[in-house]
Amino acid sequence: MEWLDVLRRIESGESRHTEFKRGLGDLNALGMTICAFANTEGGVLILGVADTREIVGVREDADGVEERLTAFLQTGCSAPVSARIGRHEDPQGRVHWLEIARQRGFEPMRYDGRVWVRRERSSVEPSPTELQELYNTFGYILTEERAIPNHMTPARVRAGANPRARNDAMGHFMAGMGYMERRGRGWLIMRTAMRAFNGTEPELLQDERNRFVRVTFRLAANGA
Repeated sequence: MEWLDVLRRIESGESRHTEFKRGLGDLNALGMTICAFANTEGGVLILGVADTREIVGVREDADGVEERLTAFLQTGCSAPVSARIGRHEDPQGRVHWLEIARQRGFEPMRYDGRVWVRRERSSVEPSPTELQELYNTFGYILTEERAIPNHMTPARVRAGANPRARNDAMGHFMAGMGYMERRGRGWLIMRTAMRAFNGTEPELLQDERNRFVRVTFRLAANGA
């Protein structure tokens, strides 16, 4: 991307595909934006520009800024991010930019343990529907809960352990009314179905730090 292209983006203002930052001061905000562009449709992150479209310039050493950006692209997210780095010495101040492509891989990018997407002019965590659609593009069908109920563990779930409902009274009522069948056999049924479908097994992950449980079903045996 050439400077005239960047200048046109500055004149047009922030959008789904363009975001301005004054500099490297807020690395957390930079990480969220880079991750969101990588997961959505790509975009350009421009440093040295205020939200008002005014070029304020980046004051730090130019080579040092590019080194920090390069390092962040390699290690700041859950996987290296592909991007082109550029800079321009404008009379109003130096401008750096990252031209970030939408990433292709086995799963969405994460920053600080979370998935981020671009929604209008903001980088946000996806809704459950958005997250499902995002995982679908990587060949996954995804279900997610906040926690495994009542002290169950991933190992016990995989083994088909006795079920433990979040609300035992409701669970017993639903079973008695015939709304639930083969209770406690769900994981074993899923394993059998996935082996017959493409030779894979459901993947169960419990993230204790961010307090969620994820079940992933691969659409293809090679993870594509």
